[in-house]
Amino acid sequence: MTLASDNGVTHLPGGGRKWRADGAVEVLLERAGELDLIRRMITDLDTGHSAMAIVEGAPGSGRSALLAEIGELASANGIHVATAQGSPTESALHCGVIIQVLRGVFPLDHPLWTRPEWTEPDGEAELLQLLCRELLAAARRVPIVVLVDDVHHADPLSMRWLGVVTRARGGPVLLVVSTVTTALRPGSFCTTGQRPPNRRVEANVRKVTLAPLSGDGVADVLGAVSAVPVRTGFAEAVTKITGGNPALIAAVLRHFARLDCEPSTEHLAELELSTARAVGEQVRALMSVLPEELVGLLGALAVCGTSLPLNEICALAGLRTRSAADALHQLTGVGLVRQDPVPRLVNAVTAESVLAAMPREQRENLHAEAADLGYRMAIADLEVARMLLGARPIGRPWAVEVLRRAASEHQQGGRQAEAAQLLERALAEPLEPAARARVLLELGTVEFALAPEVGARHLGQVISGAADPGQRVLAADHLVLRGESLLAQRSLAQAISGGTPELGRLVAMHWLAEATHLSEQVGLAALATVPQLPSEPRDRTEAGVLAWKVGCLGKDLARTQELATRALSPGGDTTEPLAPSIQAVRALALAGDFDTALTGLDRILLEARRRGVAGPQALTLIVRSGVEFVAGRLDEANRSFASAVATQSLRDWHPMLAPGVVAVEALLALEDGAVERAEAVIARFVTDMPSRANEGIPWTHLLYARGCVRLRGGDARGALDDLVECGRHLLAKQIANPLVVPWRGVAASAHRERGDTAAAERLLIEDAELLRAWGAPPRRKSGITTLEPVERVDGRPLTASENRIAWLAAQGWANAAIAGEIGVNVRTVELRLSRLYRKLGIGGKAELRDALARSEREF
Repeated sequence: MTLASDNGVTHLPGGGRKWRADGAVEVLLERAGELDLIRRMITDLDTGHSAMAIVEGAPGSGRSALLAEIGELASANGIHVATAQGSPTESALHCGVIIQVLRGVFPLDHPLWTRPEWTEPDGEAELLQLLCRELLAAARRVPIVVLVDDVHHADPLSMRWLGVVTRARGGPVLLVVSTVTTALRPGSFCTTGQRPPNRRVEANVRKVTLAPLSGDGVADVLGAVSAVPVRTGFAEAVTKITGGNPALIAAVLRHFARLDCEPSTEHLAELELSTARAVGEQVRALMSVLPEELVGLLGALAVCGTSLPLNEICALAGLRTRSAADALHQLTGVGLVRQDPVPRLVNAVTAESVLAAMPREQRENLHAEAADLGYRMAIADLEVARMLLGARPIGRPWAVEVLRRAASEHQQGGRQAEAAQLLERALAEPLEPAARARVLLELGTVEFALAPEVGARHLGQVISGAADPGQRVLAADHLVLRGESLLAQRSLAQAISGGTPELGRLVAMHWLAEATHLSEQVGLAALATVPQLPSEPRDRTEAGVLAWKVGCLGKDLARTQELATRALSPGGDTTEPLAPSIQAVRALALAGDFDTALTGLDRILLEARRRGVAGPQALTLIVRSGVEFVAGRLDEANRSFASAVATQSLRDWHPMLAPGVVAVEALLALEDGAVERAEAVIARFVTDMPSRANEGIPWTHLLYARGCVRLRGGDARGALDDLVECGRHLLAKQIANPLVVPWRGVAASAHRERGDTAAAERLLIEDAELLRAWGAPPRRKSGITTLEPVERVDGRPLTASENRIAWLAAQGWANAAIAGEIGVNVRTVELRLSRLYRKLGIGGKAELRDALARSEREF
């Protein structure tokens, strides 16, 4: 199995199941046109005139292979072949290329080698003419093809001699040179003061450009060496990542054949790795022969990119003995630098390879010097931060601030991994405890989207470490919002027991964390060190937590509403936690104040977006969907839910929060009449349920939703199991308010389905007493959803939306007023009322009040 490479023929290890062990690929794929041109030029040597071909191509494009093929063609036609190889070392040798060529023509005992012109100080012109005459004389005896590879590395005198040979007449010499630079022209071979080549000479010069392999060419290569079908996507990926470079393709195939990897898009990581490896080998080989100053310039370009002016980059590289133009010309010549229009390394892989080849200390110092220079020149924070990533700790106060600002910019742009990398680097700098806690807080917030356990651990360290109270509150807020309420409670208990000043908000966050999980693992000893919340809140945080706790007890609606309103009052700063505000919104929903609750959620969502963290945004949208659902604004509830899952997919939610998301989705489907879809939503989650999913309060919401779905599907026994377990968990957390999760009404319906009317009546009486204690109007339920006990013709209860429309219509509300109240158009109200009449078995609105009263008495 063979494939063209820059050095001739590349052999691939075969014999695996995915790659052929025999078979071959054409050596010079897609080079037929170039070979035909050279064949014609070889044939034209019979005219007795010299000619020249310049072969251009990037490193790895097959230039050397093409020259080798030309040599074989010439030899097969009885033509003498002389070769020379340019190199960075060769460029410093006087007449280096000349000597290589002439050794292929004249034996060492030929008189030419002892001519005095070789050593005469001022005899270069005479030497060039002499050597040209001798070559042409030899060519008159046998035509000669001269092949010079990498001519851009030839020494100046050899370049002049090649120009003389090109212009000379009197001997059939074909000069073929190869180069990586597109700047080489016939005039490049002129000596200073010579007139440019005339039109006849220009006509005898042919330029051959070796383009990258086309997509079809790459596909042909893969098809020839693969023993299994090659997918189109993989061939396209190989073309893109290698740029169609034959040498890189050969390296990729060697790697794949060795691993026996299938040529499919599933192995793109191996493709990228093998390409980077090939480029790295090429770069290391070149750097090993380049002068020290050029290696230094490569390193400076790799570190600085185009962020700094060229003169500053050259000074940073320590360029002393040669001009920037000359250095860049040489680096362009070896294919490491391009100018479009400013100089830069040819690609990111080359830059990485250059840096990897440098000693670590030298590389880190270069990054540090570049960052310091960039900061002093006021370049963009992102660029300075990029330089700092590769630098040793520099101990400058500005370094941490630049890294934090750049991390914030990445975070706002959704590039969480880049933000985390910069903040990790900031922690490497010498920091005071408070400053370190600040960076750790930002890092923990960002890492929740990447590695939740790592992010939670960082935030826990902020709470229990040497951070100020504001930082501790924000850390606890992030933990609660992302589902790590148990860790938040433990860390806060530790901080509070240590006598931290300004305990107020820390205590409030502790009890909020305690209220959001079902676990009892914290322990009584830890709880004993935490004081209770004050009866009169001192700030918004305490007001929000108190509002929810009072609302859950279900005994003081007015006090709950007052506390929640205070918690959501305008004001505050960037250290205000969001979780207490969200709980205040939920408390307002319990009180039926939906408009104020939704306004509060709008403000919370704006602040969450300003902070640039997806988790709190998604949670706010889920809560908004629930409030809109209870308010009967179903279209809005569905839109909010769609926005929540678009902001953060279900797989990215913490296990203790995910059940709440599933519950909302299932209940929305159920409200839409899609029972099977609701069943599928729950079954999909429960089948592969993450650990700890049943440890948070959202688990009670899922139990309730599954109970509703099971009851609607005819499984009253399964519904009762879920609903009773839901109630048990809620009562254990002292959540007595029947509107938090209205499980009793649905459980009563399940009992009635099973024929146990006594049990149903006991639950309804208990529910009614709790509602009266709360101060809510009868049958005016809130929570995530409700299934009210207004009976349908088929014996099953109406949905929450149907029940609300029924009661509003029964109280004499016009259709337009109902539409405005629940956030739909009049036509939607009319359709729902028509459907509702059919369910209740009545003829219209006039019979609605009696139907509702009758079903109330019967139930």
